[in-house]
Amino acid sequence: MNNLMKNFSAFSYGTILSLLIAFLAIPILTRILSPEEYGKITLFVTLSGIFSTIISFGTDQAFVRFFYEEHEDNRGKLLRKTLIIPSALTIIFIVIMLFFGSKITLYYFDDNSLSIILSLIAFVTFSLIYNFGLLVVRMQQKGNTYSLLLIFNKIIYLLLIISLIYLIPHTYMIGIGSLLISLMLSVIVIIFIERIFWFKKIKKDTEKLINNIKTISLFSFPFFVTLLINLIFKSADKFALEGWGSYEDLGIYSSGVVLVGMLGVLQASFTIFWTPVAYKKYELEPENKQFFKIISQIVSFIMIAIALIVVMIRDYIILFLGEDYREAIFILPMLLFIPIATTISETTQIGINFKKKPRYHIITAIIASLVNLIFLFILVPTYGAKGAAISTALGYLSYLLFRTVFSQMLFKIEYGLKNLSLIVCLLFCYMLHLTFYDTSIFSLTTGICLFLLNIYLYKDIFKIFVDYHNKSSDN
Repeated sequence: MNNLMKNFSAFSYGTILSLLIAFLAIPILTRILSPEEYGKITLFVTLSGIFSTIISFGTDQAFVRFFYEEHEDNRGKLLRKTLIIPSALTIIFIVIMLFFGSKITLYYFDDNSLSIILSLIAFVTFSLIYNFGLLVVRMQQKGNTYSLLLIFNKIIYLLLIISLIYLIPHTYMIGIGSLLISLMLSVIVIIFIERIFWFKKIKKDTEKLINNIKTISLFSFPFFVTLLINLIFKSADKFALEGWGSYEDLGIYSSGVVLVGMLGVLQASFTIFWTPVAYKKYELEPENKQFFKIISQIVSFIMIAIALIVVMIRDYIILFLGEDYREAIFILPMLLFIPIATTISETTQIGINFKKKPRYHIITAIIASLVNLIFLFILVPTYGAKGAAISTALGYLSYLLFRTVFSQMLFKIEYGLKNLSLIVCLLFCYMLHLTFYDTSIFSLTTGICLFLLNIYLYKDIFKIFVDYHNKSSDN
């Protein structure tokens, strides 16, 4: 347990500090940019994410899955094999953008200048390299290196925002320029640090790769489809607001998403730490289901408890954004289901990955996307950003439900799903109330009651910590 916590801490502090640094950039941007301009930054990041997912083709998941199957001397070779498909797709993407990029940028940004087109090309290309660079560090379980790289990226990002305020007009290009330059510098640093892994010469007597390009492609494709559907699912709210709402709605909604990103720090930290640990644990002790049950219950309790605390003090959190973004107070509650459902599902969906059944990820993503799209169509024209938030919450809860159901079919674990279902249903009703009504004594009292209920439902995990502490004291 000590080694597990040390490993988690090494990966977590970088994610936490990097998001805190990025958080400092929010009040700067929201005070110099209108919600409309801020919305355009969100669209840029969203489009880049879609293009990056298409280009990566799911090969990042293949790299993670096959990393420990290959001999240590062959892992650099695995990386280079894995990058063949993304490299080819990147070239195709660049050619398409040079010919048709102006139409895309004019539609989404009302701007078809060469600078925005080149920014999109560069951001997508460097994102691919950066993501694989982080994977190389992550899979070697170099937690401190990983954390320092994240912190470096966000420090540069913040410094660039402060600098560009005095150098260029106050438009969305301040945010995009800062994102792009910090990304490029981070790629240079990460490649330099892991230059041996990336560029090590292959010895003639080195063993052949267990997994060739065909194996990589076949494994990657289902994940590519899943990731693309997931990304559409995660982006649909923003495109719906851009189409049925306005840039102002999108800006306010996006500011709420950014605030939720602070809770997402736990989700990001946990996922980074959990993936290699879960695979390794399953390889060594495939019948040890108690371990996975305990981790899931701990994560469920923590995520729900923090979400309740956040909504009970949301009036003070919103002050951080500025008066123009005051409406985000009603967007925040439902958006909290993004990190809640995503993080908990990381612990309840492990059977799908262990049994190598990626088609269930595809089915889950399709169902969640359909739920999200249906409610976006129904709610956004009437309720705007609030409707998008409710639709997103329902989509993510569907995501959690079906990931868990399919995993249980393949690798049954007694997670205590009745308790989880009860607290999540009550939490949804509470968040729905807060979406339309401001904070009151009733709201605060209800939140405290739900917090106490959460403690009662997960009281067993406290016994585990007490027993662990007693054993540590005895030793």
